[in-house]
Amino acid sequence: MGNLAARIEDYLLRLISVSPTQHIALQRKELAERFQCVPSQINYVLETRFTLERGFLVESRRGGGGYVRIARINLDRSRPIFEALSNSIGDSITQKKAEDLLHLLERERVITAREGAILKAAVKKEFYPAKKDVRDGLRARFLRDALQEIIKNS
Repeated sequence: MGNLAARIEDYLLRLISVSPTQHIALQRKELAERFQCVPSQINYVLETRFTLERGFLVESRRGGGGYVRIARINLDRSRPIFEALSNSIGDSITQKKAEDLLHLLERERVITAREGAILKAAVKKEFYPAKKDVRDGLRARFLRDALQEIIKNS
């Protein structure tokens, strides 16, 4: 199998998928021992592969009995979808986080695969100014406006 991060991710995803509540709680130390790695490698996987934009909430406590809780989330249909999206996007968003968010919205069927493909093409960094803070701010504004129109017209 691939690299260590991919193996850890696959293991955690399998555990979540068989959990009736779609969440798990683990000891970070035990997970590190299982994969014969340092706890910082576990942190790396959690920080890069189990993000809100990918549909996960992670709660973590470090130190002597530190634990990790990971929950797969579904968009809360009881509160306005656009409000939740706007909060997730914020004033600035990277291309990677935008793509992850769009993937989540496709998976949750908030947007179609076609809409997702169009938006993914439109959030590429090549279409924005070279200065990162300006680029990420413009991308966030565009994405919020585009999603608001899609939701309003669906």
